[in-house]
Amino acid sequence: MAEEKKSVDKFDGFPTVLFYAREMKKLAEEIQSCSKDHRIELGDIEWKAFADSWPNIFIHNSEQIRHSHVLFLASLHNPQTIFEQISVLYHLPKYLCRSLKVLLPYFPTGTMERIQIQGEIATAYSLAQMLSSIPLTRTGPSEIVIFDIHSLQNQFYFSSNIIVRLESTVELLLEELKKPENQNEKYAIAFPDDGAHKRFGHMFDERNYPVVICSKIRQGDLRSTAIKE
Repeated sequence: MAEEKKSVDKFDGFPTVLFYAREMKKLAEEIQSCSKDHRIELGDIEWKAFADSWPNIFIHNSEQIRHSHVLFLASLHNPQTIFEQISVLYHLPKYLCRSLKVLLPYFPTGTMERIQIQGEIATAYSLAQMLSSIPLTRTGPSEIVIFDIHSLQNQFYFSSNIIVRLESTVELLLEELKKPENQNEKYAIAFPDDGAHKRFGHMFDERNYPVVICSKIRQGDLRSTAIKE
């Protein structure tokens, strides 16, 4: 991931600033520590709330945003954090950043991407439209990088106002498994459902890694996981 950050503006001479959700501070610091040829500066956002729980957010040293490539490491793990982070994302281009790239390790509404029963709401579409409203930067649309999204079709829920890039960390797992210190270990690859197996199963050689496929069982409000095969 750090290599991706370095490539953003390695050749154009403009600085790079990494802002982050408060839950992502440790990861942001690790990313900064990996930036060597082109150092990434960490931005400082004060995440507070008013007495009525509505966000009270302040970007310190906001002048550093001007003419900088801005990265935002997001964590949209609950509705409250989604609103406050969306608020920041809508404002960063207004501070004249050169470009904006949103790094989204987890797309939270990804499992509700389609309507199966009349009356259901596809919240994946709703969140995609909220992110699609991020304003243009000085050099064009913002870019949203999503890692291991639940369903590839979610990419098409976003509007053409932004650029969506889907990435996967499976290659990193494969590299780790191939390291010499892991050669004498036995590993099995477990997939949480058929969808995950269909999407990623071809990347694992079943001659080397036994495959376990799970299935989700829903009984009213209860959710459980069983081994299918």
